[in-house]
Amino acid sequence: MPNDLTLQIATLAGAFIPLSLIITHLANKFFYKYNPKLSRITTVCTSIRGTLTKGQLKVKSVIFDKYKAYFDEEDELLQLEDIETKDNHTIEARELQKDPSIKLMATITSLCRYKKIEKIEKILLGFFKTCAIDDQQIQHSYEIISSMPTDEDKKFSTVVAIKKKSAEIFALSKGNPYKILERCQRMLIQGKKVEIDSQLRRKLKKKIEKRMKSGEKIICFAFKALPKKRLENYNESFTENDLVLIGWMGLSDRINIELTKYIEKIKEAGIKIYVISKAKERKAIATSQALKIINPNYFEAIVGKDLLDINDQKLQKMLSNKEKDYIFAETSEEQKDRIIQILQSEGKIIAYANDDENGIKTICQGIENGQKLKEMREIISYHSITSKISEIAILLLALILKAPMPLTLSLIIVLDLFINLPLELALGKNNLNKKTENPDRKNALKNGLLISLILAITYFWSLTRFGWIPFQATTIGDSALLGSISITFLLLSFIQIYNANRLNGKHQNPYLILTSIISIMILYIITQLYLSDLTIVDWGIILFALLIYILIIELPKHLRRKNADPLQ
Repeated sequence: MPNDLTLQIATLAGAFIPLSLIITHLANKFFYKYNPKLSRITTVCTSIRGTLTKGQLKVKSVIFDKYKAYFDEEDELLQLEDIETKDNHTIEARELQKDPSIKLMATITSLCRYKKIEKIEKILLGFFKTCAIDDQQIQHSYEIISSMPTDEDKKFSTVVAIKKKSAEIFALSKGNPYKILERCQRMLIQGKKVEIDSQLRRKLKKKIEKRMKSGEKIICFAFKALPKKRLENYNESFTENDLVLIGWMGLSDRINIELTKYIEKIKEAGIKIYVISKAKERKAIATSQALKIINPNYFEAIVGKDLLDINDQKLQKMLSNKEKDYIFAETSEEQKDRIIQILQSEGKIIAYANDDENGIKTICQGIENGQKLKEMREIISYHSITSKISEIAILLLALILKAPMPLTLSLIIVLDLFINLPLELALGKNNLNKKTENPDRKNALKNGLLISLILAITYFWSLTRFGWIPFQATTIGDSALLGSISITFLLLSFIQIYNANRLNGKHQNPYLILTSIISIMILYIITQLYLSDLTIVDWGIILFALLIYILIIELPKHLRRKNADPLQ
């Protein structure tokens, strides 16, 4: 069998080229389409409206009379709680039409309009429609006499309206809860006007604050009965003082609760999430807490105006704290870009979810697919590289000991294409669907050298049976050499089949089982057609060496498990 320098160089070159790894990489690139950037993400930034929420404001709570009502996803049903007795029961929204306070709120919403909150007013009117209160009927029943001027500082609006049937005249106000509460001296409870003393006022403020902290936008309602004698002119001091508080309504976006599981997966992957939003601070905090984005015990919320006083160096230092969570609220586009640029300057790879309900979900799935593909590549690389290391090491050792080459170029190619490649493709099929834990897969060099040591002992021992002497150009028969090469090739092939199944872990992988069986059949055919007829002793040598390798790999793991579990 020729063993000249050219053939030795070609064989070594073949050992250096990981054919199976190259082909699996190309196959994965062709068949598994995904955004490669998502597998490298270290940071996720997200807005709130339309991303963490469904972008649709809805009435979430109503406080009126001695009741508070909380709505579930269907507007027709609500939980009604008696504040005094704490009794709680479910009713249909249409049942609220019987309550005088709700009717008053609907009347005020219908008549007292303010263009700045036109969208909110439409939502309120939609709610009252579910309560079977007709906006058109209210419009026909009242006539607006006068509208009080309003502005940004005032934060509430008032109209004077007359009820056509009874000729009663009312001042009707709605707007900012704190501003309305300042003008109220009494509160409507069970049809009676109860005085608002200092204690009740503090209690009402706390309730309003609690709802606002939960992310709700509060609209407060009040009224005042005016003298029946119609005046030519109504001014603010007359109509907007000594009001009677009716109650308030809380509106909130529908938080996309189903995102919680995706957010948890992103965080489990060690990826930091920052909320950067135009939303109000309280809303940003409430949404982040509801979706478990932040640690409620260790976070900081920074609003846009305060961000102006923080220079880049300080902000960079703050963001470098991986343990602390940050929420940026009431931010402009420029401030959002600034935060992202500072994160990128720290080497962070960022994915931004903006105005898309599927943004977080898509990012999470992309991260998962990218990480699974990365894990698959690591496992496949481990399997391929250990084989290459063992081939290179034993070939170099043969050159040093002046022994015939233990593997031929054709056998190396056969091993790569017909044994390693199918096994690695089967491994990849499993690991794209299930996570496999293989803590030792980074030790490819160590394992490759272990394989080469076992191969070398087996191969050189086999040669010595036929008269080979180390460091001497000993000539042995072609049949004896082919038998030794066959033993080496078959032993390495069986080790690779075992390694593939070991790397698969405890997961069921029918593809790998089938591929392992086919690989053994291929080895049998190759042995019968091209390799030496091996004796029972030769097969015994192969099986014994394979068993030694398995014991070396499995025994330490067994001992570690036994030490970890004394009852095992």
